[in-house]
Amino acid sequence: MSAIDGKGRVAIPAKLRATLEINSGNERVIALSRSRTSPCLTGYDLPYSDLLPEVLAREMAEREPDAPKMSRENLNRMAFGVVEDVPYDASGRLVIPPFMRKLGQLEDLAFFHGSGDIIEIWNPQVLLNTPDAPPMLLDLVTFLLEERAAK
Repeated sequence: MSAIDGKGRVAIPAKLRATLEINSGNERVIALSRSRTSPCLTGYDLPYSDLLPEVLAREMAEREPDAPKMSRENLNRMAFGVVEDVPYDASGRLVIPPFMRKLGQLEDLAFFHGSGDIIEIWNPQVLLNTPDAPPMLLDLVTFLLEERAAK
């Protein structure tokens, strides 16, 4: 769990930061956007952004026949429409831009979760109120919040 200060500064956890830096040749930039499927932000390294068209094409091809219909244009708008490349320092501190904070409903805390090729950045209270969130993830966030309150 990471605190977000009044200016939107927050630190990426060390393990996730190390992966970002390895994948991007030590370039300290994270691309941030609103998740296409959940009420959180997603973050990824810049090389992954080059793979996004391929990822989106695969998602379109693998859609269940009864899934809600979405045009390729709208899927692209969601994936590429509002993305910000945000630099971070050697200790992982970055400033989440105000509009991104609004999109992610981020206030004073951020829960960073590695999820395959991306990092999800959640407001922990929003995650706890997300109906389809995995129970183990909810247990982890609850534990982290309780641990934080005990300090």
